Amino acid sequence: MKKIILHLSSRYSSFGTFNASKRYFKIFEKENFQNYYLTGRIDTSDFDKKKSKIRLFNSDNNIFFYKINYFIEKFINYILQKKKSEMYWSHSLINISILDKINKLKKADIIFLYWINDNFLTLENIKKIFSLNKPILWRFSDMWPMTGGCHYSYDCKKYINNCNNCPQLVKKNYFDLANIVFEQKKKWNLDNLTILVPSSFMEKKVKESKLFSKVKCVKILNSVDTEFFNFKKKKIKKKITVLVGPFSKSDYERKGLYNLNSVLEKLNKLDKKDFKFILFGGVDSSKIKFTNFDYKNYNFVKSRSEIKKIYQKSDIYLFLSNQDNSPNTVAESLSCGTPVITFKNNGTDDFCINGVNSLVINKFNSVKIVDNLNRVYSDKKLLKKLSLNARNFALDNLNQKLINKKIIKLTNQKLNDFKNKKF
Repeated sequence: MKKIILHLSSRYSSFGTFNASKRYFKIFEKENFQNYYLTGRIDTSDFDKKKSKIRLFNSDNNIFFYKINYFIEKFINYILQKKKSEMYWSHSLINISILDKINKLKKADIIFLYWINDNFLTLENIKKIFSLNKPILWRFSDMWPMTGGCHYSYDCKKYINNCNNCPQLVKKNYFDLANIVFEQKKKWNLDNLTILVPSSFMEKKVKESKLFSKVKCVKILNSVDTEFFNFKKKKIKKKITVLVGPFSKSDYERKGLYNLNSVLEKLNKLDKKDFKFILFGGVDSSKIKFTNFDYKNYNFVKSRSEIKKIYQKSDIYLFLSNQDNSPNTVAESLSCGTPVITFKNNGTDDFCINGVNSLVINKFNSVKIVDNLNRVYSDKKLLKKLSLNARNFALDNLNQKLINKKIIKLTNQKLNDFKNKKF
């Protein structure tokens, strides 16, 4: 009899962190499992409602309450957050649960959790899922599971012991929302949980976390479709085309927009016009200091074919995010033979090898970033070597067949361990 797998994710989408849950779901479509996906929102065209095993969480007359809860949570966050539109924060406390009505949840042999915020699952929902006495794999898309509400902690280390008085929230004397959220998470029964992380960055955070340090944690890198994101020989051009992004209107600081402006200020002072820029992600280009440079802003790119062409026409990818978790864009760029200029400890350490397929400095420094940009401009042989190595790295380490086998092996092992009560 086929084992039933249930995937729980806020969205079914091909972009951002949701691409991982969609990718995992499709892995098991080809295996000997009954495969179901429960979500709050569908943002993709490759979806056949009649044939699909994807179900909307809010489909049975609960959509009104779902939307009300969503906007209440966003309103509370807006009131309490210091930087209203530049950081992402979720309390996930409001609880109008319909999970008890979903038979697939009770019938599932194993449950996969992914990014479950935006009022898709509440803290109480998650507690109930953990109490079902079923094996659970949770792929951490960011730091939210281990914090009092933030999705990335920046320099804050409170998640290691006890979140309280969150620096991302305005101070309120009458209650401490971060501590309330953190205390609720302490009530989760984690006996049947295995954490899946796609990066050394997130693996380190999990091991530091008071909530999850004793839970088994497995690192499996994000895969990339190397056949689709293919290598295209790059022509030698007078100007170097630099890809920058992706940026998010809700996360400018973390995604490195201010780092980019710092780099551009240095380049502008040099009065060099050897570079042109391609910008992507949801950002207003007026916020970026492209004073002396040609640039094109593609904004949010919804087409895989279009983003592939962008990677292929770029000579270098300038990735300046301060904190990230195995970004898909970096893997896709490498697969297209576009090397990366970046710095350590921002989620790219497993992909980007200094002097081999990328140029990597220890920590963000705008002068050193500019030096590396000038280096690839003046040394075309180096740029060609990095490009070829980028493609080969993706083929050898990130191809879907390799990564899929690891995920299937981990799932079967989890099912067997649960059956034999080896936790």
